[in-house]
Amino acid sequence: MSEILAKLFIEPETLPGGSAWSSTCLALRELSTAGANQSSIGGASARLASQQYEVLSEAARCTVSPAFGFFQVLLLLIVYGGVLFVASNLIADGSELLLLVPSLRSIVGSVVLPILGAVPDGAIVLFSGLGPNAQEEVGVGVGALAGSTIMLLTVPFAQSIWAGRVNISPAGEASYGARPKLSPPGNLHPTSTGVQPNTMVAVSGRIMLITAVPYFIIQIPALFSGSHGRQDGAASASVVAAGAATQKWWAFAGLVCCMVAFVWYLWYQIFATTPVDDEFRASVVDQVKAKAIRKHDLSLTAAFFSDLHEAATQSSAASPTETTALHGTDSADQRLRDLLRTFFRTYDQDGDGRISDSELQYLMLDLGEKLTPAEISDMLKTFDADGSGDVCFNEFCRCMPNYILSRGARTLRSGSARADAAPTDTEATAGAPGSPSYAAVVRDGPQVHEEDDEEEEVPEDLRHDDPKVQLALIKKRAFTMMGLGTAMVLLFSDPMCSVLNSIGGRIGVDPFFISFILAPLASNASELIAAGAYAAKKTKRTITISFATLLGAAIMNNTFCLGIFLLLVWAKGLEWQFTAETMAILVVEAFMFYFASKRNLVTRDGYLILSLFPLSLLLCFFLQNVVGLN
Repeated sequence: MSEILAKLFIEPETLPGGSAWSSTCLALRELSTAGANQSSIGGASARLASQQYEVLSEAARCTVSPAFGFFQVLLLLIVYGGVLFVASNLIADGSELLLLVPSLRSIVGSVVLPILGAVPDGAIVLFSGLGPNAQEEVGVGVGALAGSTIMLLTVPFAQSIWAGRVNISPAGEASYGARPKLSPPGNLHPTSTGVQPNTMVAVSGRIMLITAVPYFIIQIPALFSGSHGRQDGAASASVVAAGAATQKWWAFAGLVCCMVAFVWYLWYQIFATTPVDDEFRASVVDQVKAKAIRKHDLSLTAAFFSDLHEAATQSSAASPTETTALHGTDSADQRLRDLLRTFFRTYDQDGDGRISDSELQYLMLDLGEKLTPAEISDMLKTFDADGSGDVCFNEFCRCMPNYILSRGARTLRSGSARADAAPTDTEATAGAPGSPSYAAVVRDGPQVHEEDDEEEEVPEDLRHDDPKVQLALIKKRAFTMMGLGTAMVLLFSDPMCSVLNSIGGRIGVDPFFISFILAPLASNASELIAAGAYAAKKTKRTITISFATLLGAAIMNNTFCLGIFLLLVWAKGLEWQFTAETMAILVVEAFMFYFASKRNLVTRDGYLILSLFPLSLLLCFFLQNVVGLN
């Protein structure tokens, strides 16, 4: 396997300026000099030796400037980093798509999303310690672990506060229900603007602090053994070996603790949920639905049919009518209403809460619902209960649940000849309990729609009217994206580690600092972007999603990624030489526990949180080079 990878990827140390390149060119120079000095014949032998040296040095590119080699390494960094960035996005987007499948939603949100989100960082940590010089090269993995944890807890956290800030009253209440939420626009007052997440953020902060215990298990013994604090210790193989032997079983104990914490956290995510947790997960799913509909990956019917049908079936009002559409299935309908509001406002240009016939058609297209002009006309007659000639938002929301149920049930009937097939995510029959007659909303008729230009916006692999088929296509795409992304991560993590090590060696900087800054940009950039996008919606739910996701990523780094690192320390007999890095992580997590426990995070807190990122780098440098902890 290693030989195949060696042929696929360029070893950065063989490029001009690298250690292998320098050794080869130095050996050729010495051989050439020795051959010329030993010549007894004189000029002919010297010329032959000189010619041989020129040929060999040209083959080894010894005449090329090391600066050009450094430029080549930077290009490799950009390529490998870009690939890992794309791979992490594929994993994240594929996982999100699975949230749209009701039967997989709970396990995906609780288990799959957290694990796959930690895969890129975990792969970098793993491959940094698999080489023959693991003790020296594992610094890249430590940098990726520390950089990822600290960056996720600082930069996007601060960004979320600024993007999601609203006015905060003297009584400490955030103005989420006011219009406008932030006044005057662009207000950056340090204490009277900010955000107010719900209590699950504080719970996540406590879990993050608890899962940091394995750091103490390995760090405390490392303070009293091996090369810690000794200027000559790092250069002494015997001292390092003795320290590794002493710390080996402490590393194993930390590994067990990581595994227990990891399993417990997943169990907590699945079974120990509260109504606040359930609301949070429903909000995450709603955000994913809105994103998928905007990208034309999913229609409104496919996104909500299963939830509405299940709610209608379980409702005490077994046959909801148009007048009870938003009663008896309050939770599902309210989430639908919140999503529809976002799309409705796009066409409600004057802000009066009403749209016209033509605007309704474009709105339905944006929602992934292709309707003929006749169907739009029928829909308008049904929705326009007050006869005003247009549709108000409340009328639209009142009738949309019935429209979705009717359309979903009808496409299932027309698309499947098996009336008694096994239940699936979106299966429903016309006479099933809780499935009323929806002829008053959308009349039965052929499902063939006229072609128009909007159709090409819908991806070919997801284009289907039947919500059951559409969700099956969603699952296929999701697993394809996750599989491809994971394969790319596993393939490119090792070359990325080599490049980061090479850059550090060429510029004389500890690879830890290089990896600390650069590795998270490749593996966690999607979280940074997503956190700001969620927070910018300026609601209590979206700011909670933003903060809880970032804290959850830190928890996975404390369990999943640290567990991989401790496995390397135990299995390969490495010494724990990362006191400064450990202290930086623990200090930042302690501060973030304090901020996560606050009821309100004001704009000033964003500046303080952001400052933790550069300060943690300075702390590592101070502890390493001034205090000499490592």
